Amino acid sequence: MEIVDQFKERLSIKNFYDVIRIVDPAKKLITIVADNKMNERLREDINNSQISNMPLSIIMTDIDFLKKVNHKYGYVIGDKILIGFSDLILKSMRNNADWVGRFGVEEFIVVLNNTGLKDAYNVAETIRKKLENTIFNYAGISINITASFGVYNIKSSDADSLDLLEQVEKNLYKAKTSGGNRTIINQDNINGIKTENLKEKAIKLSGLNKHINEIREILNEVCCNVDTSETVDGRLIVSEYLDELIVAYMKELNDLK
Repeated sequence: MEIVDQFKERLSIKNFYDVIRIVDPAKKLITIVADNKMNERLREDINNSQISNMPLSIIMTDIDFLKKVNHKYGYVIGDKILIGFSDLILKSMRNNADWVGRFGVEEFIVVLNNTGLKDAYNVAETIRKKLENTIFNYAGISINITASFGVYNIKSSDADSLDLLEQVEKNLYKAKTSGGNRTIINQDNINGIKTENLKEKAIKLSGLNKHINEIREILNEVCCNVDTSETVDGRLIVSEYLDELIVAYMKELNDLK
């Protein structure tokens, strides 16, 4: 009976996907485009971008380790995770010029018309961070997942939709093979965004370093006191906090590499 119920539930999920794949321009709804319509619409957007000389960017995303979720909780839960993720993506779209398509089984693409690389990167990061901080609850099961993102900005030579998809898929692959839960963009256009992010990281590292030195001074003062149960406990608390700060500092430092 349980297998039959799961099969029925998967059928209802399939019907859900069939519904959200439908694009109805008259209703001006932001929906998910089916595979068979995606290339056609993408070609139109590329053509319009070249004619109008306006930027066009594309994001490709894939849930990290979804197979582990399927194996641990079953494919019904895995499908619901996909639905929840697609809903989160749709809610992150800015206007009706943005659209989402399914690419294969588990991947999604986000097409951002009139959008440069930096803004596309910010959209991807917004979705990534929202997902990272979202807890999905199904049948008493709480699941937290992450996703990887590839971002690519069209150039004049990117006249073919398949070439564009191939380029953005390469960036997604780099994100996944680098550990997941990150966004990778065109390497040839990365300098501006990377420099800006490095400045933010440097400010954060400077603040952490200053805080670490302050805590070290407090720890030194505590260590100079006569040993009592109170001062020993105090040292332990300060020392543990210092360890946490150093771990955070090293993590931020490693992210700079």
